[in-house]
Amino acid sequence: KQTFSKRDTLEILLDIFLELLAKIDRAVFVLIKPGTTEIVQSVSKSKENKDGIKSGFSEKIVARVLSERKPLIINDTRNEATEHELAGTLEVENIASVMCIPMMSFSELVGVLYMDSLSKPYPFAKEDIILFEDIANRTAAFMLFENLTEG
Repeated sequence: KQTFSKRDTLEILLDIFLELLAKIDRAVFVLIKPGTTEIVQSVSKSKENKDGIKSGFSEKIVARVLSERKPLIINDTRNEATEHELAGTLEVENIASVMCIPMMSFSELVGVLYMDSLSKPYPFAKEDIILFEDIANRTAAFMLFENLTEG
């Protein structure tokens, strides 16, 4: 029987996400300390073949989703009316599109699933959002289960 660590499992999922959504440049799981919005770990992947793309995420976007516990999707930061506070951040960070979804298991917030496109806007379809909300929530349940069964 082959088992994977939590980190290995999250990295495998990120590889699949980057393959499924070909125009996405970065995908990240941001994990928090239980009962808080304090970030304790991030597991990220970025497209290998793109010059100068660093893995990472927009801290303002992640902070917003963690505090509101609602998905935030901006398909084209250059054309959509984005509130001033986020618009400046997205422009400075050169983010064209972003999807950030809270990872919830029942009412417990575990972190967020974050994906963005830096070069060109990527229009996330309704189906993408529904699929990744489901994956984020299943991943949250997996993380909580793994935490309970460790040690």
